Amino acid sequence: KERGAITVDAEQLEKYLGVTKLRKREKEKAKRVGSVIGLAWTDSGGDILSVDVTIMKGSEKLTLTGQLGDIMKESAQAALSYIRSNTKKFGLKEDFYKGREIHIHLPEGAIPKDGPSAGITLSMAIVSAVGNKPASPDVAMTGEITLRGNVLPIGGLNEKLLAAKRNEISTVLIPKENEKDLVEIQAKVKEGLTIIPIERIEEALPYVFGNKIQKAKRSPARNIPLARQAHAPSACRTLETHRHSHAAVLGAARSFDDSAFPSVSLSEQARTVPTFVGSQERSEEHTSE
Repeated sequence: KERGAITVDAEQLEKYLGVTKLRKREKEKAKRVGSVIGLAWTDSGGDILSVDVTIMKGSEKLTLTGQLGDIMKESAQAALSYIRSNTKKFGLKEDFYKGREIHIHLPEGAIPKDGPSAGITLSMAIVSAVGNKPASPDVAMTGEITLRGNVLPIGGLNEKLLAAKRNEISTVLIPKENEKDLVEIQAKVKEGLTIIPIERIEEALPYVFGNKIQKAKRSPARNIPLARQAHAPSACRTLETHRHSHAAVLGAARSFDDSAFPSVSLSEQARTVPTFVGSQERSEEHTSE
């Protein structure tokens, strides 16, 4: 006997296929102190990862948890060292680390995470926690950092932008040196994203903690050879990085409350590991049985 066609809509999927096996990671909707969104490369098109930082009274050490790899641990140490040696640029008290322990955690501890491109995210999360300054949930970032405060290029940019778009992130901070790679990324990936190239760690401050995103002038991608500009989609808006003066950076951090947090030092480091994509990064997901 011939059977008629069966239509299965979204509401019936669970009935026929069972409970959802893969769940979408939801981004935070409200601003939170000490929590900043990073971007990671994965085989499935990239993902967002929250970097959470908290500060407490303790023995002046840095604790790292969440299955972080050695490269990511080093990025966290470099981020804290740069912030400690440039407290004025971030509007922080020089001895903020004294008598304090800084704990950095990346959720989903069963998944190993590694790579250098979380450097800028780790930096902003530390500044947020130390400065008691809420970070925007609509800004995600990627970039390796140096002890001189430079933001270095990364790999997996296409996948990371896909992750931002899929999770309704409106603004993405990328290394200035990756700006040229935007030409090779499809227009539909960049559509609706405000992509901001930065060269220095401090340049991220106004976008993560201030309202410069709304005030900044949005313009087409720049510094692209004329022969290739015809292929640069106007839907993708990049903001040319402006070098912020020392006063401007302090202005962006003006509401940081120095007295709210004593100090934290790096005399001890905890052992743990995450997965962010740098120039050669790749992320593998493992779950414990």
